[in-house]
Amino acid sequence: MPEDEVVFRIGAADNNTIPKPSWTYSKELNAFYPSLEEMFFQMEENENEVMEEAEDITLTMDEVQELVEDLKLDLLKSEEMDWEQSQQTEEVIQKMEDIFEQMAQMSDLMDAVKEQIEKNDLLNENLTEKFQNLQELLNQLMTPEMKEALEKMREAAQEMDPEKMLQALEDFEFNAQDFEEQLDRFIEMFELAMAEQKMDEIRKKLEQMIQEQQAIM
Repeated sequence: MPEDEVVFRIGAADNNTIPKPSWTYSKELNAFYPSLEEMFFQMEENENEVMEEAEDITLTMDEVQELVEDLKLDLLKSEEMDWEQSQQTEEVIQKMEDIFEQMAQMSDLMDAVKEQIEKNDLLNENLTEKFQNLQELLNQLMTPEMKEALEKMREAAQEMDPEKMLQALEDFEFNAQDFEEQLDRFIEMFELAMAEQKMDEIRKKLEQMIQEQQAIM
């Protein structure tokens, strides 16, 4: 039960049979079952980290889009790619690789939230399903097309080919726009799920209070 404490010792016996095995014991150990409030708090900490990562990615994507627009304008004005434009391309690619890492971190955090929900039976079935759908949406954000567009940008930068770069940037912008739309959708759905979770948390705490009062009576 939540908030229960178990006190125990670990014992070990040797192989003596005459007259009998000798036992040694550890000192007393304590194990605590976290309270309902503590379990929700831990889960909410992970969820807040997910939101922070998602909002940070949104800001980084705005920076990336601005870099891409500037690079396109520069390429349209020149017949050849120069070192500076190649460096701008590398900056875009690096920022996107940073985003990929953040997405992986978000996925790990969502896994932790899912595990906490299932292990402790924290949420109702409908809300649990919503978090599972959010995890699936998150995993779908980084499409193969996005990664392919970035690879084409890298190749065009290595070849210093302005035409290939312009086409790669166009492909990237198309995929980046879809990525941002899906990310905004994820954030909106996640915020709604968190608000619903808060209501479910209040309900569970009230039920626990009633059970505790009935046990006293």
